[in-house]
Amino acid sequence: MITIWHSVALGSILSVSVAATLPQYNPHLGLNEQDQAALAQHRLTVENVRQMFAVDRELLKLLKKVPDLDARAAELEKRSDAERLGIFTVGATVYETIPEVAQILQKHKISARDYMLTKIAAMIADMVSAAPAGALQRDGIGERDVRTPAVKFWTAMGPALKAEAAQWNEVRRQLAKHGRQKVW
Repeated sequence: MITIWHSVALGSILSVSVAATLPQYNPHLGLNEQDQAALAQHRLTVENVRQMFAVDRELLKLLKKVPDLDARAAELEKRSDAERLGIFTVGATVYETIPEVAQILQKHKISARDYMLTKIAAMIADMVSAAPAGALQRDGIGERDVRTPAVKFWTAMGPALKAEAAQWNEVRRQLAKHGRQKVW
């Protein structure tokens, strides 16, 4: 099943070059120019990746415990012009406006925007590193196009962080069951 996050991630792969130059704006990717530029400049680190893993684990618990959380997030999201403001700005505003989510982000000392950038960069890196050899090339994407700093970080992670990433993939599947996956 292709989720909105996967669509954004695949579109981002196509738009962000290996040299991390600012990508050309492509409105069909779901990212506006500011989003694409922010994603191209964002770097994964052990710290922000671990923070994002922890936030996702707690968001999953929260989604299970608070039945109207997804509906509240959807309502807040609808009030914003995501095309103009960008999904990072809108998503960050949604996270910061919901007190329970804001508290989780504060607890793990990560901003809503950094959390979102880290999550999308990590999803892209995970998808690229999990793709069978030659699969992306068959789709016209060259090896140079996908060897972004995020992908290099992801493939070079140590065993402990790789184990956490495997657990995170299961958390992401669970988040998809409990939320719309648009925000979560």
